[in-house]
Amino acid sequence: MKNALHRAEQLRQAVESARVVDGETILQVTASFGVTSAISFHYETETVIRAIDAALYRAKNSGRNCIVPIELDAPRRES
Repeated sequence: MKNALHRAEQLRQAVESARVVDGETILQVTASFGVTSAISFHYETETVIRAIDAALYRAKNSGRNCIVPIELDAPRRES
C-alpha cells in the first residue's frame, strides 16, 4: 500500500504540474485517485473495483486533487 500511495502521489503531482494549453488559455488539470491494496486471488475482481471506485468518489467529494486509500475487509472469495 505504501508504494501504491507513493506512486499515486507522483502521478497526481505530475498531472497538476503539467501545462495544458488550449489556444491562448492555460488549463489547470488535477487528478484524484482511489488506492487499495489487495492480493488478487483473495478477492473477487468486482469487490476490488468497487472498493477503488468508492475511494475515488471519496476523493472527489473531499475537494478533488487528492488520494484516498481504502482498506479491504477480510477476503470474501470462497476457496
